[in-house]
Order: sequence, then C-alpha cells, then structure tokens
Amino acid sequence: MATDNQIGFGAGGETPTEEPRLTAADVTIGGILGEAWGVYKENFGLILVGFLIYVIAAAIAGNVPVLPLFVIPHILTGYYIMILKAVRKQDPEVGDLFKGFGLYVPVLLANIIIALLVVLGLILLIVPGIILALMYALTFFLLAEYTLAVERGEMQKSAVAAWTTCKRSAEMMNGWKLKFFLYGIVLGLVALSGVLMLGIGLLFTAPLAIMSTVVLYEKIRRIGPLALFAFFHLWQAPPLQKGGACFSMGQVIMISHRLFL
Repeated sequence: MATDNQIGFGAGGETPTEEPRLTAADVTIGGILGEAWGVYKENFGLILVGFLIYVIAAAIAGNVPVLPLFVIPHILTGYYIMILKAVRKQDPEVGDLFKGFGLYVPVLLANIIIALLVVLGLILLIVPGIILALMYALTFFLLAEYTLAVERGEMQKSAVAAWTTCKRSAEMMNGWKLKFFLYGIVLGLVALSGVLMLGIGLLFTAPLAIMSTVVLYEKIRRIGPLALFAFFHLWQAPPLQKGGACFSMGQVIMISHRLFL
C-alpha cells in the first residue's frame, strides 16, 4: 500500500520526485494563514460554493434523526478533497464534494469510532477527550487522501480501514498535538470573527479556517511525527520504582510526550 508521502501530490496527480524540505520551525500560524489565504483567493467561488452545499446538506440532514451520521462525515471528507486539490493546484471541482461517499464504510466507521472515544474521554475528566480528539484530528484528511489514491489506482479500496486510518493519524500527530491545539484556537477565532458581520461573515471566515487546517495537515504530512529531543537517548537516569512498576525518567518523559505533545 502506498504511504501518505507517496500518493500523488503533483499537478494532475503525478508524484513529484522531491518536495521542498520543511522543519517544524517553518510551521507558523502566520505562514499557514498566508498560504491558506492565497489559495482561498485563487479558488474563492468554488470553495464558497462547496461550503454552502455542505452547510445546506447539514441543515437538511439535521431534520432527520440519525441521518447526519450517515451523510455529513462523507460530505466533509469530500470538502477536504476539494481543498486538498486546491492547495496542490490539482483543479478542484464541485463533484469532489461527493467523493467521500466512495469510501462509505471506512468514513462512517471512523466517525463512529472517534465520536465514541472522544465522548468517553470527555466523561473521564475532559482532558483525555481533548487528547483523543487531537490524536485522531487527521483521520478525515487521510481518508480524503486515500479516496484520491483509490481514484488514481494507487490504492485498493479494500486496503482502507477505519481503525488503521485512526492509528495512522495518532502516529502522525506525535509531537504535534499541542501546536495543533493552539493553532486550532486561533483558527476557531478566525472562523468566529465572521459573527461580527451579523453572522454572514461566517460564510467567508469558516472556509478560510478549514483551508488553513488543510494547509497545516500538509505541513504535518511532509514533516512527519516530531522526534523527542536529540539528547533523549543519553538521559538514562536511575529508574523510579513503586508498587512493582519500574520506569526510568526517560520513560516517564516518553509517556508524557506521547500523550500530551
């Protein structure tokens, strides 16, 4: 199965031989918003229409019990496909909005899995729910990615599984969770700023916030999980032992890093 960094990202779908090298230091909220704004301006009409279709579909589905569960995640995945293609200059179109239905079962199951885990985490003193939400924050971006890969013949549809995609998201978010959380707060404020324009502004600011999140996903995909400090393996303090459990100070830091960063 092709990896996330192998499935086509060039114009028209071909895989480029090499992408510009990025580091975590290159990822800034200003840079993300600037890049997102540039892509948004180039595709303004299409991105706005796609968002309107998504909002209308959500409003209609919301009037029928349980229906949003079976429809909205798929349209959202399609919207991510549209924006991913815009970011990569791959000629997005309105039809992309419905391509999330191509992986119907994986998208449906991923949504159910994440919802259940996050709700359970929120019940357990809230913080675990936030951590779980951050761990699986890239799941639907990856499903959008895999939908395009299946379309191009680079993956088999049967190779896409909900839980495997969730786990891949958790792996990619190692070292990114805190930054993603802080960026999410800023992007949420960007989206909500539309309320200042009698609510109508949300039609313009919300798509920009979503576009910015897709740009952030692209950075994380290219950089990959963030490693622990380079000197980590040199720090082997005497282990802490209590009640039969034995952990070195380094292991304690590793556990904290996996959970919170």
